[in-house]
Amino acid sequence: MDEAETLRSKSERSEYLRQILNAGNRRGAVVTRCVGQGASLDAQDFSVFCPKVLAGIGNLPQTITDRAIVIAMQRRKESEAVARFLYRAVEPVGKALLERTGAFVAQRRDEIGAAYEAAALDFISDRDAEAWAPLFAILSVAVPHRLPELRDCAERLTHSKNANAEDDSLALRLLTDTRAVWPANESKIFTSELLGRLKKVEDGPWGSDERFDARKLSRLLRPFKMTAATVRIGAETRKGYSWSDAEGAFARYLASQPSQPSQPA
Repeated sequence: MDEAETLRSKSERSEYLRQILNAGNRRGAVVTRCVGQGASLDAQDFSVFCPKVLAGIGNLPQTITDRAIVIAMQRRKESEAVARFLYRAVEPVGKALLERTGAFVAQRRDEIGAAYEAAALDFISDRDAEAWAPLFAILSVAVPHRLPELRDCAERLTHSKNANAEDDSLALRLLTDTRAVWPANESKIFTSELLGRLKKVEDGPWGSDERFDARKLSRLLRPFKMTAATVRIGAETRKGYSWSDAEGAFARYLASQPSQPSQPA
């Protein structure tokens, strides 16, 4: 599923897709849908278990990433040369690999099943172990001497995923606190003033975080399309944030609140 970032929206279609994806990581999982028309309308269960690959920009909903192996990618630099991806060239290679894999699994199914039952991935959490266990089972039969490499991959990717999840949660807290401390009826705020106000938030994590500076503030707000720019307030010109950007982020990601500041002129 390409362009999977659309799963972050609140549309009815996205919610249906998230339900199917969340249910489909376990064998035997089903979703119930109504089939037919009029008097012949009937509820039927549909199996949704299968492997999936989702590709998208930014982070996907946490209910999906919790059940997934997440591989973060990045844009190449202009100085980096990469081969062009040609579907017509890759398709026969992939087909041959699929056939070889299928034949191997059919031949060694019992061994792989036993390895799966015996897998004890106590170095990662239960939810992550559920996603990685099939790969460890297959590799332990196919190329057992490379299991240490797979463990290294699992530990690194799981740590990276969990760090991103923590950042997401922290970013939402930051957005909530930013709305709370934004000066009423002001269309702009300097970065330094916003940092000072955030660090004074009662029970907030900002005052005790020695690394919470302009750079970290910018990194956490960037996914909400809030970017620091040169702003002018009175006679001063410095880096800061605009209400026009902040208002859109508050409306999209935070619940409305009665005490929300008035929109500046």
